This record gives sequence, structure tokens and C-alpha cells, in this order.
Amino acid sequence: MKKTIFLAAAIAFGASMNAGAANWFAPQDPFPLYGNSYYVGTGGISAVLITSPAGHILIDGGPTGASDQIAEHVRRLGFKVEDIRYILNGHEHFDHAGGIAALQKLSGATVLGSAPSVAVLRSGLADKRDPQYPNLEAMTPAANTRSVRNGEVVKLGPLAVTAHFTPGHTMGATSWTWQSSEGGRTMNMVYGDSLTAVVADGRSFSRNPLYPNARADIERSIAAVEALDCDVLVSSHPEASGLWEKKSKQATLGNAAFVDPEGCRKYAAKARAMLAKTLAAEAAEAAKAAEAPSAYLLDDTEVRDVHARALNRDYQVFIALPESYRSSDRRYPVLFVTDAAYGFPVTRSIAQRLAKHAGLEEAIVVGLSYAKGDSAVFSRRRDYTPSVPRTQAYVSDMPGRAVAFGEAETYGGFIADDVFPLIASHYRADMRRKIFVGHSYGSLLGLQLLLSRPETFEHYILGSPSLWFDRGVMFDREKTYAKRHEDMPASVFFGIGGRETLAAGKTRSRKEEDADMVADLREFDAALKAHRYRGLATQLEVFADEDHASVFPLVLTHGLRAYLKQAR
Repeated sequence: MKKTIFLAAAIAFGASMNAGAANWFAPQDPFPLYGNSYYVGTGGISAVLITSPAGHILIDGGPTGASDQIAEHVRRLGFKVEDIRYILNGHEHFDHAGGIAALQKLSGATVLGSAPSVAVLRSGLADKRDPQYPNLEAMTPAANTRSVRNGEVVKLGPLAVTAHFTPGHTMGATSWTWQSSEGGRTMNMVYGDSLTAVVADGRSFSRNPLYPNARADIERSIAAVEALDCDVLVSSHPEASGLWEKKSKQATLGNAAFVDPEGCRKYAAKARAMLAKTLAAEAAEAAKAAEAPSAYLLDDTEVRDVHARALNRDYQVFIALPESYRSSDRRYPVLFVTDAAYGFPVTRSIAQRLAKHAGLEEAIVVGLSYAKGDSAVFSRRRDYTPSVPRTQAYVSDMPGRAVAFGEAETYGGFIADDVFPLIASHYRADMRRKIFVGHSYGSLLGLQLLLSRPETFEHYILGSPSLWFDRGVMFDREKTYAKRHEDMPASVFFGIGGRETLAAGKTRSRKEEDADMVADLREFDAALKAHRYRGLATQLEVFADEDHASVFPLVLTHGLRAYLKQAR
């Protein structure tokens, strides 16, 4: 979770905040809790060391970057990090598990947790089902991991630590119990994992389709923690169980300051109160939404999330299925269209009308969305352009984020490596007949694919490509391609508006404001034809009286007529 979310959760939890709690990395001297149990965490995030002559057990590794603090705390107490045999995880967020990989490497320990938690620890990537996704940072993957069962007892010499699955805050949340003794008294120790019902903006805790059992899980978890034999409680966020208030009395009372047989019941009561507030707020929001007009939904369409592994960003793909899809078993050609917010509904409608009224074969339409969290301008500048402009100055439309360009090559890899397998595995798509559809910057992306990996698509429909970009860099790349290749296995339909010419009184150049896009496209098409690439077929249409804003539907219509078969 992000720090802002943590603070909001702590306040809602009724915790007594101190200066340390506001900072996950705040310095905090290690100190004994009871018997062989010690606090070795930071001032804002808990970590507990349980010691024995046979080796030690560490619970949680603190936030990413805090591993050195925790390791130093272990040493200051007189113990060796190398003697830690097990590292137990509370839950799979980077503020509690981010330091585990480094601590595992230092100690060679086995990392234990619930199956959902271990899956995240192994990959380092947040679980998309998590209530706080996407506000979760990636972590360094942890080595030597193993999942435990609910109720499993982790044994090490005289130590016996029991796993209690307490999901809800996350799917993998786990609380841990054990016993520690001193002065002839034995105490039931509890590491209480987070019980807070916290969600990322735009998500509902009680209505999360990816985690529909979140409410039931956290209600059971609250009851489970409430029922534990509990003398000394340390919560994953120390202030949530009043640890600092108790610590302030340790000088007078000794370790007995941490003993509170009502601690778990108090902790559960606060969690139950926070859950009630969360559910009430979500119910009010749902009631408000129910009163609002409903959105119009396009028939036979679906939305799927897809993670771009090489880019480490999240996107969506919009899928429109042909009218006959449900009643047939055949495979369909696939149209992949950029700028999906505009291009997808237009392409869907035109493809369906051409099939229904002009006799063209039906096709699956796949819309490629902008990156989640990015504006359209920011995302398409970065993902669709082949290079960083050498001369022109651009201003970012996203405050606090520098303008970005030149990731078309990697984005093309995302389409081939992540989007194609998704479509092929879920739909009856004929992946031997893939058609790329782009306009403007989207066509620039198409040209990047054509000149780097032309076999990605069998056909390209490219409208009004921005050939002026970066002083005509695509002309240079075509010349470079020609020196290295004799073939280009693809067919390309170019289309452009007749009004996309040089304005009167201007001198043509490779600058956007002085570009003659019609002349540029004719020149580029001529260059392709002049090199006589094997396997390449191009055609170019100039649509009179159309401009950059109006020409796309015509380019698309004529391009589909060129590449889709006549069904009747």
C-alpha cells in the first residue's frame, strides 16, 4: 500500500499516531517484548524476532529498503542474522514484505507464508485481486519460499509458531502465535496481521469482482483474532495495537508493560468498527450510483486487463465479437486498432456494417487502450512514437511527470508477446490473418512495426501517418531497412485526407507546422515501391475534401474492403 493509504487507514483505525508511525523508516531501537521475543522493526512497521539456541524465526521484513535496519537491530541485540532459519510473512504488501528478499539473502532462511502471499513474494509483482491494487509497488522476488497450511505449526528446536490465516486486508494475510516465557511466566504471543478494510481509489472492498469474498474473509478474520489466546499483541503497524504507549511504560513495568489479555479483542473491535464505516460508505456510494443514469453498453463487447511485462504497465483491451460468433464454431480474422477510445467503437461499427450490408466477412475487433493512469496524450506520445524528438520541445500534460517518447518498439513487443497470446487463448481468432489499424501517431506505430518486425501483422491499414515526426525519422529508418533486407512480408493500405497538405504561404519541411502530409506519404510509399521488397504490396488512396480529423472512417472502410474477403 502507498504511504498515503496507510496513514488514512491508521487514522480510521483509531490508532494513536506518533512521529515514528508516520514514517515507515523512522529509526527505532530494538527492544525485548517478552522472554525470547524482540521487536526489531522500524518506527512505523513491525518485525519480530523469536530466538532459540537452534536458530531464530523472524516475522516480516519491513518495507523495501528497511532490511539493513532490521539486520542491524538483530545484531545489536547480540544475535546473528545468519542464524535466522525462517522468515514468516504477515501479508504480501511491499511495506511488510519488501525487505524479505534482502533478509533472506543475508540469512539463507526459508521464507514461509500462505499460498497467495508466497505467490507474490516469489514473483515480486502485486496481486491484481488485491483490494489496494494498483497502488502497490513491485518487490524484489524472494528466494527459497514455501507456503504453509492454515493451522500449520512451524517448529525450530524449542520454538513452535502457528499460522492463522486472516485474509481480507489481502488474500494472503496471516497472523502468527507462539509462547514466550520469562521469570517463570509463559505468555501467549500474537503477531496480529492487518485487519483493515482499505481499498484503492476506484475499487470497492465489498464489491470487488476479483476478490468477491473480501468482506466475508475479513469478518471471519476479525472473529478469529478476537478469539485467540492473547497476552502480548504486536500488530503489523505497531501503533494499531498501542505498542508505543505500552513501550513508554516499559522502563517502569519491565516487559510486563506489553501484557494485555484484552489486546486482541480491542484490536478486533477497532477493525470491526472500521469495516462498518467502510461498508456504510460503500453502500451510500452504491445507492448514489444506482440513482444515476446507466451507461450505454456496446453489444457483444468485452474488456480484459493485460499487463505489459516488458513495460511494467497495465493496459486494457476491448474486444468486439462478430454477430455470428455465438452461433458458429469458425475462426475469424482480427483487427487490432490503436487509440481504442476513439478507434474501437468506430472500427466495430464500420466492420459490422460492411459485413451486414456489403457482404464482407466478419472479424473480431480488438481495441488497444492507453495505459492505466495515463492521459491519452501522454500514453500515445510515449507508446506510439519510434524515437525521442531531436529538436521540437513538448510539454507534458500530466503534472509532475516528464514528457516521454520513443517506446514504440517495446510497445510493439507488448502487442506480440502479451496481447496476441491473450486473444489467441480466449477467442476463436485466426491469428494468421491479423490486421493492424492505426491513424496519425497510431500509424507511426504501424510503420515502426513494418520496419522492425513486419511479420507481426499480415496487413496494415495506416491512415495519415505522422511522417514529419522527429524530422522524418521514418524515412531514415526505411533507408536503413533497405540496406539490410530484401523482403518485407506484409501488405499495406495507406490512406490520407486530400486537405492534409501544406498551408498556403508555408515552405515544406519535416516540422509538424510545415509538413505536407500528403506529399510525405506519397514520397514514403514511392520509397517502399522503389526498393521492390519481396512480399510487400502497398496501395495509397487520397480522399478528396477530407482532413486529418475526418478521414479515418474512409481509410478504414477502404482498407477493410482491401483485406477482408467477400463473404457473399
